[in-house]
Amino acid sequence: MSNMSGDLKIVLFSDATGILDDASMTLKVKGETYRLSANASISHGDCVRINGKEGIVTGFNPSLYSQAVSKTTQTIKPADFSYMIALSGIGAGSAVLESGVGSGQLTVALLWTIGKNGKLVSVDTSEKNIEFSRKNIEKFITAENWFPVVADIRSYSTNELFDSIFLDIPDPWNCAGSLRRLMKPGSTLVTYSPNYNQTEKTVLAMESNGYYHLETCEIMKRDLLVREGKTRPSSEMLSHTAFLSIFHNKSGFSFTAGRI
Repeated sequence: MSNMSGDLKIVLFSDATGILDDASMTLKVKGETYRLSANASISHGDCVRINGKEGIVTGFNPSLYSQAVSKTTQTIKPADFSYMIALSGIGAGSAVLESGVGSGQLTVALLWTIGKNGKLVSVDTSEKNIEFSRKNIEKFITAENWFPVVADIRSYSTNELFDSIFLDIPDPWNCAGSLRRLMKPGSTLVTYSPNYNQTEKTVLAMESNGYYHLETCEIMKRDLLVREGKTRPSSEMLSHTAFLSIFHNKSGFSFTAGRI
């Protein structure tokens, strides 16, 4: 995906992410603004130093989104959305439906994955969330193939069929029956639920409505402190974010195979 503005770059520091505007030669990090020399010509791979800390200039990718923009809701972590997308099977050119835009983290990751020939329809009850996310997303990538809809996914209807559906809503089980008519045979449904009760109700509802439940899991990421002769795991770890459930839409046909 290409940048909407060639003037914007990302600067990665060990503890923060900044946005560098080439046009004004300003760098914003953690709410503070720094000015660089007007004569500087900064490219990817260059280093920038502020307050004694060195950062490196790079391009945008979805894992940097939540660090680089303001947020109105909690965002899905890269470890989670990466796994969700990987198991969904989507790629360049896929047609995807999501519900629960929030601050746009999953939205930007989906747009990045499906590319300019794909299509993303995002259903959210909050027009405010959609517009807030649009302003953030369009700082970094093109979004001509993004079609946000202000509606309730529980009653949403369209003639389109999707390769995958992603749900980040409190009650996915209330969509179990209605979403199947929007899915291609064999397509995937991925849900993101923070607690056990939500997850249990979701899985049981999807199974009873004819979905094949592939798996439910949680992703735990632990950083390492790498120092010569003293490398060890970090004492800080985000041990739980949400439970991820992956389903496939059954075609309705079933066959039996015998051992050869």
